Amino acid sequence: MRLPSGQAIARAMGLTPLRDDELLIGKFTGDPADIVGSVVDVGGDAFADNCPLWLYCLAETEEIQRPFPTSEDPLRQIATRQLGQVGGRIVAETFVGLLKGDSSSYLNQDLSTSGDVSSTIRDLMDKGRLGMKTGGGIYDYTPEQIEELRAKRAGKLVAVRKALEA
Repeated sequence: MRLPSGQAIARAMGLTPLRDDELLIGKFTGDPADIVGSVVDVGGDAFADNCPLWLYCLAETEEIQRPFPTSEDPLRQIATRQLGQVGGRIVAETFVGLLKGDSSSYLNQDLSTSGDVSSTIRDLMDKGRLGMKTGGGIYDYTPEQIEELRAKRAGKLVAVRKALEA
């Protein structure tokens, strides 16, 4: 896929990347015996300062204690792994991109907030002709036309939002 290395992404983010000896291959059990070795020990010199991005994201996770209260033990803590700076940012930016790119996401709900409605539109609404929603309004639509128009509208709304945010 030609993704940049984990170290390259860390540097691009202004971070000091993990050293090769910190990029460990093995199971996430917490038992040192389950670690096979570093990325270079296992993969060879080609991986020196060139760790695959996904492996880097996994290797930079940290085990933390989180509160996990239950009715039996309101002070219960559990050990879990938390993404590091590179992996956490990639995941966050991916979700933000998906939400911004989806015309039906809550981030785009404010794209149509005008309260002004013409008398023609009011008359059509009173007759139950609500446009694509009912298959007809000012125009009549086939199901195929509705699907095509919705896709075009979604793309245009997202493009407008991106232009406004640029």
